[in-house]
Order: sequence, then structure tokens, then C-alpha cells
Amino acid sequence: MIFNPRSQLLQTFKSNKQRLFDYELIKDQTTGLRTVAFGKFAGMAGMVDILQGYGQRLLSDGFSTPFLNSPMCYMSEDLEMAKKKVADLGSAISSGQMPAKAGHIVFCFTGGMGNVSAGAQSVFACMPNHKFIR
Repeated sequence: MIFNPRSQLLQTFKSNKQRLFDYELIKDQTTGLRTVAFGKFAGMAGMVDILQGYGQRLLSDGFSTPFLNSPMCYMSEDLEMAKKKVADLGSAISSGQMPAKAGHIVFCFTGGMGNVSAGAQSVFACMPNHKFIR
């Protein structure tokens, strides 16, 4: 996302004399180190939710896929249930339930050593026939 200092939302904050905090960039003034950061659970939740989002995207292109059966994170009782649903999704894809015309599935992770990426990768690893390239 590109930051636009003239965006309507930011102008509204400014005209109402409100403050907007980006909690990901809060740093200790003495050391310069970040004091707030997203963790592995943010990556896990994001990966679970993006699978459903990908299903919605494919549906908008006319493809009904197993991704539509992947629930959003809030619909799972716990992390193990969410990971099982991801594994079930992978099994459905492996068994040929993915329309060939829908194309290949590619996920890219950046910052492979970060907490969010590590969490996302731990969920993605639940899918059979996955491949990590380092």
C-alpha cells in the first residue's frame, strides 16, 4: 500500500484534530528499537483468512473451488481446528477438486525470518504437496 499524505481519510483526521497511530512503527526513543510488532499468530490468522479470500477471488472469476470451504479464522474454535481445515483444503486440492482452468496456486512470503512470515508458513505447511523455496 502506498502512503498518500493527501488522502481523504488522512485529511479528515487532520481537520478534526485527531491522532492516527501506526502501532507497528512504535519505537523506543532512546534505542530506536521497535516496541510493538506483529507476531506469529497474526501470520497464522492471516494465512487462514487469505485462503478463504482466495476462494472468493476465484469465485468472482467463475471458479467454484475447495478454497470456498476454508473457513475464516474466527470460525475455528482453536488453532488445531484451523490447521485441520487447511489440511482438509489441501487434500481436496490434491484429490483433483480444483478446476484446471483456475490456474496454478502460488503463495509468496517475504521476510522469511520474521514472526508473521513464520506463523503464515506454519499454517501453509499443513497443506500436502507444498514446496518451500529458500
